[in-house]
Amino acid sequence: MIYDTQKRTSPIPATTAISDNASWGGNFPSGDGWGRSYIENTFKTRVESVGRPFCKTYFLKDKYYLLGGTVTGGAGNITVPDLDLAIADNLPTDGRHHWLKVSFEAYVEDDVLLTGGDVISVTDGSGTTVPDNTLPTNDVPKGVLYISLGSWLNSRFNPAACGNIQVSHCLGSLTSSRES
Repeated sequence: MIYDTQKRTSPIPATTAISDNASWGGNFPSGDGWGRSYIENTFKTRVESVGRPFCKTYFLKDKYYLLGGTVTGGAGNITVPDLDLAIADNLPTDGRHHWLKVSFEAYVEDDVLLTGGDVISVTDGSGTTVPDNTLPTNDVPKGVLYISLGSWLNSRFNPAACGNIQVSHCLGSLTSSRES
């Protein structure tokens, strides 16, 4: 049974469709007029405020989700919403990867590629392998960095790392790091 993490007195009703490892950080309403839809609609908002970005998974309305976060680099600062990982009755096979595709534009001055650049866009994807990165060049300053979010094993999603993501460009490399 899951309890309210602030007062530890209010159990979540058994009819609520949430996972056994979810956490709840607020007070539950009581009395007539509240029920399953209130909990389900409120629960997603509550879950988004706890856990580490791109690390916490949760279950809501028959789907598995990964908590979103931010991807930054140069002047680019993109908020990634929670990601839909799978439907409960159709889990991915072992080895299925999820990633972020980060489009990046490096700085070029007088036809010379410089260090640094800006994140332009972020999309998510999945497949059996994570695609290869495309490095920026002075002729084509736009590059693509694929950042692994994790993979499925034994019907569980295993996050690759935790934290918001910072993208950096140095000559010959396009890399990412996670906040600790």
